Amino acid sequence: MTSAAIHQPDEFIDQCLSNLRALKFVKSADLVARLKDDEPSLDARLALVTAEGKHVLPCEIHRTHLRRENAQLLIHIAKRHPGLMIFAPTVGRELGDVFEKAGVNFVDVVGNCNVNLGDRYFVRVQGRTASEMTRKDRGLRAPAYRVLLALLVRPELLNASSRAIAAEADVSPQTANELRQWLAKQSLILAGRGRRRWAAKQQKEAMALWLAGYTTTLAPSLTIGRYRAMEPDATEFEKRVEPLLDATCEWRYGGAAAAMRLTNYYRGDRTVLYVRDAPPDLWSRLRLVRDASGPISLRNVPGRPAFDSPDPRCVHPLLAYADLLAEGHDRAREAAGELYARFLAPETESS
Repeated sequence: MTSAAIHQPDEFIDQCLSNLRALKFVKSADLVARLKDDEPSLDARLALVTAEGKHVLPCEIHRTHLRRENAQLLIHIAKRHPGLMIFAPTVGRELGDVFEKAGVNFVDVVGNCNVNLGDRYFVRVQGRTASEMTRKDRGLRAPAYRVLLALLVRPELLNASSRAIAAEADVSPQTANELRQWLAKQSLILAGRGRRRWAAKQQKEAMALWLAGYTTTLAPSLTIGRYRAMEPDATEFEKRVEPLLDATCEWRYGGAAAAMRLTNYYRGDRTVLYVRDAPPDLWSRLRLVRDASGPISLRNVPGRPAFDSPDPRCVHPLLAYADLLAEGHDRAREAAGELYARFLAPETESS
C-alpha cells in the first residue's frame, strides 16, 4: 500500500478528518490508498498517527442520511473489514450506541465520534447536532424507490430507455427518467462514451439510499394488509397456501421466509408475501383473518426485478434483506447479515 495521502478537495471529508485531528491522542489523520486486495467498493484507508505509531483502518465515506436500516448495512460491511471507520453526515446517540456495540468506528461532520484503536486509545463523543442535515434522499417518493430497486437489481437498465425502465418498475416514464437524471446529478451513476454504469462505491451508496427509504416510504405504499392464519406454525401455513397462490397470481416470499430458503439460517414467525396481479379478495381465498399486528403481510411487488432471485419462490435478496432489517430485532438482523454476505457483498478484488 502506498503511504501517500489522498489529496482531493472535499469539504465533507476535510471536516471529518479535522474532527479526528482534534482528538487529544491523534497527531495526524489522512486518507491513503486502498490495499491491492481490498474490495473494490471500499472507499479508502485511514491513517491515524498516535504517540505509539500509525494505525491504518479501512474507511467508508457515507454521504447519505443514516437511518437504522442503512446503518445496519454498514455494520455488515464492518464484519468484513475489522476496525472500519465510517465518515457520515451526522450520527445521533441511538445509532452511535449501535455502532459502538458492534465495534464500528465513526466520525461525523459535527464532531460526534467513536474511535477505538485496539483498546489502547478510546473516545466516544456524542450529543453534537447540526442545524441542517444534507440529505440526498430528501424528496424521493415511493415510485422513485421502485426505479432505484430496478436499477440496482438489473444494472443493464441504466442504459435502457425510460419507457423500458418504467415498464419494469411499474412507474411512469417521467419518473424513471427523472430518477436516473437525479442519480447522475448526485454522482451515483457514471456516464462515459454513451454508457451509464454503477461504479462499486456508487452502487453501494445507492443501496444504502434505497434501504433508508424502504421502511419509511416504499414499504407502506406496497402493503395490502396484515393478517393471521389458522395455522400456528409458519411451515404448515406455507404448505397450505402455496398451491392456492400458484393457482391465483404471481407471488414470492420475502423477509424471513425468503431468508430461510436462500441461506437456511433463520425462519422466524413472520411471513411476507409479495404478489403481482392478485385479486382483491386474495386474503379471503387464503382463509386469512385481518389483524393489524398479525404475522402475515401481503404486499404488492415493487416491479418485476424484485422477483429476480436465486430461488424461484423468493424475492431478490436485497428486498428480503430490507424486510429483515425492518423487523428490528437481533435475530432478523443476523439473518440479514447472512444474506448480505452471500448475495449482496461485492466480490473481493483479485490481486
